[in-house]
Amino acid sequence: MSKRKAPSKHIVTGTMQRNVAMIPARPTSELNLTKAEIALLEDPAWVTEDEADLIYCKRAEAEETPIPLSKVLNEIGERKRRKLLGR
Repeated sequence: MSKRKAPSKHIVTGTMQRNVAMIPARPTSELNLTKAEIALLEDPAWVTEDEADLIYCKRAEAEETPIPLSKVLNEIGERKRRKLLGR
């Protein structure tokens, strides 16, 4: 991997002067990223806050445990039964 010059201390984003946000960038060497996550980055040597948010969401999505359909159907059926009985 070739060395790149570090970006300025902050990366400025925003479309209008009053809507500008300062987003700090961190070197990827400080973080535990997979090759697939590094491939998502605009600059593979640096991670912005927005890119970190995306990586965090993708990790959380991958770790979710799906609820079995039978359990969902049982719960829906139980709710309907309670509603019909007025409980």
